[in-house]
Amino acid sequence: MPLFLPEKLVVNSPLTSAQFISKVKSSFAVRNEKGLFKLNRFIKTNNDSLTYYGSSRENAFTVFCHLPQKHDGGGVRFNGVAVDKQNGCVIAGYLRHGLAAYLFGLVWDLILLMAAVVFLVDQPEIFLLPVILIIAGNALLFSGRKNAVQLEKFIKELAETDKLDRSDNSDKF
Repeated sequence: MPLFLPEKLVVNSPLTSAQFISKVKSSFAVRNEKGLFKLNRFIKTNNDSLTYYGSSRENAFTVFCHLPQKHDGGGVRFNGVAVDKQNGCVIAGYLRHGLAAYLFGLVWDLILLMAAVVFLVDQPEIFLLPVILIIAGNALLFSGRKNAVQLEKFIKELAETDKLDRSDNSDKF
């Protein structure tokens, strides 16, 4: 199912927010630099493996997922924040596409909707063609369910304590 609207994800963790953020930083390739060509080069060098990349500052972080043999750079991402609670922290955020995907989808829909209205008036027999293109285009543009599932799994795995190193476990006792 396409990911049209941002999907909220909330995960409870026994880790503190500082422990969780340090775990996030050590678990993915840090990509703070901007640029389409740099991202394209990064995706090409990691094309054969499942790769998580993103950036973080303070308690907020962004994580992208690159699936093997796919051209999915800059697709679905998780924007989240880790907030300390009584017994650990809560990781809350959204799985969503970038702003460019939503803007492109809006322009795509408006142009084809205008074409559908014109065809409805002038040539009703081909009225359904732009409607089908709207549906197919949005389904292709907002497909990213596999990436969203992988990102959700990644965040939930990071929230668990069994993958901590010994120095972090010694603080708990």
